[in-house]
Amino acid sequence: LPFVILVVFSAGGLVLYIYPPKKINGIYGYRTSRSMKNQENWDYAQKLGGKYMMIFAAVIAITQITLGYTITSLNNKIDYILPFQLITMIVLVIIMFVVCERKLKAFENKE
Repeated sequence: LPFVILVVFSAGGLVLYIYPPKKINGIYGYRTSRSMKNQENWDYAQKLGGKYMMIFAAVIAITQITLGYTITSLNNKIDYILPFQLITMIVLVIIMFVVCERKLKAFENKE
């Protein structure tokens, strides 16, 4: 499961960065109330969201490898790895949204 989430994040970020949706829509893209407020926010948020999805996918990969190795070597129990991986991924995804929304808010205030 963590590997699937990692692949989806990496591929989704790459697609969003290279082929961002041109118009505001409710199906595809980095969709938050702030990003969908106007076209300028939308265009900026798509590149920003794709970039941060790829960055956080790399952070998640490094964290998962390190965490998995540490838990396995300390406890020699593989049962604990999945819950810790899921918790760290959820925390990192929340952090990603907070970072993106702060950058988007700063962009919006510059206008």
